[in-house]
Amino acid sequence: MKSIVSIDKLQQIGKVEKNVFGSFVEHLGRCVYNGIYQPEHPTADKNGFRRDVIDLVKDLHTSLIRYPGGNFVSGFEWKDSIGPKRRECIDIAWEAVEPNIVGLDEFMNFAGKTGSEVMMSVNLGTGSIGECQEIVEYCNMEKAGYWAKQRIANGHKDPYKVHYWCLGNEMDGPWQICTKTAEEYGRLALEAAKIMKWVDPTIEVVACGSSSTANPTYPEWDRKVLEIAYDRVDYLSLHSYYSYPTPDHSMAEFMASPTGLENYIHTMRATCDYVKALKRSNKDILFALDEWNVWHMWDGTNETKVKWEYGLPRNENLYDYADAVVVGGLLTTIMNNSDRIKIACFAQLVNVIAPIYTDPNDKKGKVIKQTTYYPIKMAADAFIGKTTLRTVNMVPNGETKTYGKVPLLYTSVGYDEEKKEYAALLVNASDKVNSVQLDFGEAVEETSLVKLVSDNLKIKNTVDQPDNIVPQKEDVKAAKGHKHTIQMPKYSVYLVSFKA
Repeated sequence: MKSIVSIDKLQQIGKVEKNVFGSFVEHLGRCVYNGIYQPEHPTADKNGFRRDVIDLVKDLHTSLIRYPGGNFVSGFEWKDSIGPKRRECIDIAWEAVEPNIVGLDEFMNFAGKTGSEVMMSVNLGTGSIGECQEIVEYCNMEKAGYWAKQRIANGHKDPYKVHYWCLGNEMDGPWQICTKTAEEYGRLALEAAKIMKWVDPTIEVVACGSSSTANPTYPEWDRKVLEIAYDRVDYLSLHSYYSYPTPDHSMAEFMASPTGLENYIHTMRATCDYVKALKRSNKDILFALDEWNVWHMWDGTNETKVKWEYGLPRNENLYDYADAVVVGGLLTTIMNNSDRIKIACFAQLVNVIAPIYTDPNDKKGKVIKQTTYYPIKMAADAFIGKTTLRTVNMVPNGETKTYGKVPLLYTSVGYDEEKKEYAALLVNASDKVNSVQLDFGEAVEETSLVKLVSDNLKIKNTVDQPDNIVPQKEDVKAAKGHKHTIQMPKYSVYLVSFKA
């Protein structure tokens, strides 16, 4: 099988922002308690946060973390999570207890240790617009007002200066606490954005989009919400999870997931641009793909086995090599839409459908990198700050029931004009070897090759065998020319760098 990828550095899409490699922490399962926070663990710092987890978060270039939900936020009373006296609550979203040991201030402390910016979500389920005003006061005001003074009294003199704010979560979903119609939510988002920006005019806000393409209101929800709130919001939230879409768990259908994401983004572009034209606006609505991942809900890990506790396993997908290949493909789609996607958060950060996993069976246990950790790191290492390029691809196609005709090679190419450097993320989504020719139109030399390969699609990284899947760095020949051919094994992820 042969493919040709033609590259022109003048055909620019947009800059890959560091926040495209954000993540998501929700008070769910073992993400917070017995995940990032485990005071009895040998690596825990004085605040109870695991240093081994922090190191992996930093290594992954996690520039931004969305917090605290997720479905959790629609019942979250943020005032219960601050100050010396905390109120234990029940979390009806996940049928658990929330002890409020790790609250708003503690999470800000954790994010500071990882070097991550926080994208805060506000409660537009059981919460009020007044509470949206108050939490912005608490986080961002210097000293004026009651809530800024409360933050100072709680031992945090400097404001957190939270720049990004999510206006609720998945408010179109019937599973959500206080589900809203598009008209109800549009008005609520408009007024919340207005009052929050009156408190701090520098912030940017993210409106809920359709939480699933399977929802009957998609994409009408997005159109109606934007027709109401367009002038006050800056981003539209996109959520997208992928698994085997057919009952037979066809690998070919699963490997085509990046096409599904591309179709979703295309529809959202059209919807936003229609409203822009309708309003005669000069503003583009940007995208925050603030929940995305592979998520297998048929394997039993999503079931609630014990209710009204906290820090117990839930939604803990143990990812195999096939999942890593699909994540690599999804990353190419994200970066190829860098003109609109300026924020993306893989969900979630630790344990809950996450690339980082801690041993649930040992209080002194290890932390491991799941297979999906590596394509994220490979892309972040090479693409942050680069400008992605439109390429002309002549690649073999496959036929799927779910997405129709799909490419068998997914690609994204980034370019740094100042350094004259290219990076190419290539994902062979087929069961055949692919001879990939990259044509740059100018003389370049290959400088590095990092590859993720395995003959076993089902192999996983485990606590006992954490390095079953790791990237391999290969020595390259310093051959120069405008065409370079790379032999890619079946189901493989390659990151190739070149210098002009």
